[in-house]
Amino acid sequence: MRTLYKAGMLDNVTREMVYAPTADAPDEEIEAFYDQLQQILLECPSQDMVMAAGDFNAKVGAGRDEREVCGPFGLETANERGERLVEFCQDNGMYITNTGFKHHARRRYTWQAPGGRYRNQMDYILINSRWRKCVINSRSYPGLDCGSDHNAVIATLRLRIKRNAQRNRRNHLNLAALEIPAVREKYKIEANNRFEALNPLEEESTPDKFCTAFNEEIKSTAAKTLGKAPRRANHPWIRQSKLDLMDRRRDLKTQRNTTDKEMDGRWKEHCEKLYSDNLDVGDNQMNNTPGEEGSLPASDTFPEILESEVDEAIQRLPKNKAAGADNIPAELLKTGNPTTSKLLCKLCNKIVSTGQWSSGWVKSIFIIIPKVPGTIDCSEHRTIALISHVSKVILRILLRRMERVAEQEFCRGADGF
Repeated sequence: MRTLYKAGMLDNVTREMVYAPTADAPDEEIEAFYDQLQQILLECPSQDMVMAAGDFNAKVGAGRDEREVCGPFGLETANERGERLVEFCQDNGMYITNTGFKHHARRRYTWQAPGGRYRNQMDYILINSRWRKCVINSRSYPGLDCGSDHNAVIATLRLRIKRNAQRNRRNHLNLAALEIPAVREKYKIEANNRFEALNPLEEESTPDKFCTAFNEEIKSTAAKTLGKAPRRANHPWIRQSKLDLMDRRRDLKTQRNTTDKEMDGRWKEHCEKLYSDNLDVGDNQMNNTPGEEGSLPASDTFPEILESEVDEAIQRLPKNKAAGADNIPAELLKTGNPTTSKLLCKLCNKIVSTGQWSSGWVKSIFIIIPKVPGTIDCSEHRTIALISHVSKVILRILLRRMERVAEQEFCRGADGF
């Protein structure tokens, strides 16, 4: 445990950072942990704001009725350690803040098992019930780069600033400048000049007036010659060594992630292997000529594609689907315009007669979705290829013709059974 105490313009705040034993720890360790935490809470003044935050390794659960201790917006089912935490809060007047606000489940879980299979709520921010209404929001923030399998839990508080009595601050002189011989000599000369003006007052004035005049002269001389003392720098809230470690960690993460060019090469190799055809290419198979990407053997015996087939293929195109590299959505083809069908019919027949596939149709947009959060392995991603909707027209026509031929062949083979 670590205790932080701060006295400020708002109110005195005591923050306790905790890490409770795991669920596998014996009950003696759990009780010793809560006894130590309770002893710290008893030492805090009753009017101060007291907060305890950290990994309690407990599941409070959702739908609880203890409104004075926690809210109903926990996660899943409570366990034995969670019941012990609720009991501790009841005995010490504490409230579990991140169970009192309705958020989506992804903003409630604070820990995720390796692989992302299980998510639990085990980290909490506790505050004494007197200050409960000051908390206006509390939830977890998944995705923050904190170098841990736990998510950050943040509570937002609204406090009223109290008025402190104004204190008369003294202007401290730069007395260290007197160690410099030139400054010290200058101060002596200036002081002597001012003291000469006090000689006539030595006999005429009272001791009180003379002392007052002397004090004013010496202070004004010092202020003019020495100046104000430089303000001492406040202690940094985080040591430079910590900042250096953070920079080092950031550099290591950058080195781990390859450059964009290397990443493109890896994905190109992965997609080529993923979509490669392992079948032997014969004389009657697809034959790509170097320099002619996507060429097909021309055929004079292939039946001509009809406009009715084009219309049927267009009507079968789904709506609200992402467009391919040509950025033409399917809705532009499904307008029922007969001119569109005629032009597509001519284009399909031209492809069949020449054997030349459109160069724009061989380009696809790949959308990658990681199966494992944070992975950089290509094999652990799902790949979704967005192809041209116009090319889907001829692909559906060819698929439909192959289905008809396959149905006839299957029917012939089934006659003997």
